[in-house]
Amino acid sequence: FYGNRSTSDKSHWIGSGGALYIAGGVTTNCVFRGNYTRCFGGAIYAYGGLVTDCVVTNNSIERHYGFNICINGGTVRGCDVADGRQTSPSNPGGGVCVVRGVLEQSRVRGNVTSGSAAGVALVKVPAGITPNASVTTQIVQNCVIYGNAAGANGAGVWMDSGCLANCTVSGNTCAIGSGAGVYQTGGAVINSIVFNNNFDNIFTSGGTVIHTCSDAAVAGVGNIAAN
Repeated sequence: FYGNRSTSDKSHWIGSGGALYIAGGVTTNCVFRGNYTRCFGGAIYAYGGLVTDCVVTNNSIERHYGFNICINGGTVRGCDVADGRQTSPSNPGGGVCVVRGVLEQSRVRGNVTSGSAAGVALVKVPAGITPNASVTTQIVQNCVIYGNAAGANGAGVWMDSGCLANCTVSGNTCAIGSGAGVYQTGGAVINSIVFNNNFDNIFTSGGTVIHTCSDAAVAGVGNIAAN
């Protein structure tokens, strides 16, 4: 899937997913490259179904959520998600944005925004998106999130809800702001490694962090500071 464009911004039903809008079934072993949409999911908008073992790279959005992928009810598994861009940031968008559903066993790397949230965004109520009411899960698990760059907060992960579990977040950079690894105002960080990001690895003003390793231990059960 190469070079597809959607320029509508009427709603998450119309114009989402520059190359693919999936509400059921399975998409596997595909390459998505150089696709564009204005608002939600530069390459893929996953309202349901499963996207697995795909390469999703060099896609972009103008603003809002998911430079490469926006998940609102679906599952993305075993994918390489890389080098997405947000050209005119107005929200913390993320190379992958998870509103409802699951991102697992994937790499998220090299995504760039001049705003907040370059790698992954876990967002409770994104502007312009109605969360999929049939799905309550909002989780990123068993992923490696590295080498993403943001102009402001949360180069690796920006989260106000949901769960980040069993992940490694490393080598992400913010130009200014806080939480180059994880910027957290809600949700839970569990059993993860957040290390070698510039500025503070984890900034938290809400939610919980437990059983997690960082360069400076964050308050919470089982957290450690070690290399």
